[in-house]
Amino acid sequence: MQRAMNVIGQIDRELLVFCNNLGSPQWDGLWVLLTDRLAWIPLYVFFILLMVIRYRDARVVFTAVLAVVLLITLVDQSLTQVFKPLIKRLRPCHVPELTGQIRMVLESCGGLYGFFSAHAANSAALATFGIGALHRRFPWFSYMLVGYSLLHGYSRVYLAKHYPTDVLTGWLYGILLGYGTFLLFNRLIQRWKK
Repeated sequence: MQRAMNVIGQIDRELLVFCNNLGSPQWDGLWVLLTDRLAWIPLYVFFILLMVIRYRDARVVFTAVLAVVLLITLVDQSLTQVFKPLIKRLRPCHVPELTGQIRMVLESCGGLYGFFSAHAANSAALATFGIGALHRRFPWFSYMLVGYSLLHGYSRVYLAKHYPTDVLTGWLYGILLGYGTFLLFNRLIQRWKK
């Protein structure tokens, strides 16, 4: 088991170095922008607008927004208060052995621990909830949400803030919580229709 974990860890580091070194200064600004949660505000506003069009019920839209806020809070708090301190896996930019192998695009490395990526988990949670809530009426928006989550997650590897497995785990965690939250939301609005 330990040997398998070592092999996975080695592949993870090599993939990080490869992806990070694909970058170049001319593209760095784009990936810094894509990693910034505030840069995605137009998408969030568009999401709310589509919810209004889809449901045409203020309490449903309010409930959806509240559900997403609680979902993101749950993801963030569970990562910062439970998983990261419990697992204590250093971010790649804090690992001395990787110095000189990775490009440091940003001066700040972020918190000490990085397993697993809150950016990836939050974007996957929002995307999953949004796909569940809007796919029937706006199937094309599902592709936008998946693209958002993929770009947001990859930006963390590009910037050497997370290993690829941090991002993959974040996506999986976000999908699970996002889907569970959507199921609760959907059950609630179905009761309102009765």
